[in-house]
Amino acid sequence: AAKALTEIGYRQAYELNRAQQRRYLRSGYELPFHAEHAANVLEIQWQILPRFYAVRFDVEKLFERAIQISLGTRTVSTLCHEDLLLVLCVQAGKHAWTRLSWLADVIQLIESKAINWEQVEREVDRMHVRRIVAVTFLLAQQLLDCQLPEAAGRFKADRQSQRVVDEVVANISRDEDAG
Repeated sequence: AAKALTEIGYRQAYELNRAQQRRYLRSGYELPFHAEHAANVLEIQWQILPRFYAVRFDVEKLFERAIQISLGTRTVSTLCHEDLLLVLCVQAGKHAWTRLSWLADVIQLIESKAINWEQVEREVDRMHVRRIVAVTFLLAQQLLDCQLPEAAGRFKADRQSQRVVDEVVANISRDEDAG
């Protein structure tokens, strides 16, 4: 993938020799690329989060549970709705819920797709991300005035979750660029 990106004008964000690259691939989770012709960073990812986070997605299981969707004239694999929900919640949490758009993505997914809440709960418990999910849902309700389905109520916020929500709301209120 790196070679193909280089051939179309992208360059790796980090200049690494072969030994450094091997170590980076073992310890990292993404390899960013930049290009003069592209405004955004393009990342090759092989994990959802850096290894220093305590959250572990089972990447093999993500592929096993992947679903097929039509994209233009092609059929491609993507995360099932339940896995996508958790990735969106954890991604928002990773960035301290600083973008309302991440909460809107969670709401859109919940409102537009059937979610197997038992599967979500199993993965939440396996990954130990109940508070991250609870904070995400509470923020979505509080900041975007959404009504979550009754089944989402199994991820009730505790006092610590509410403290995190209060802090995030205060931070977003101070940040003019929280879109």
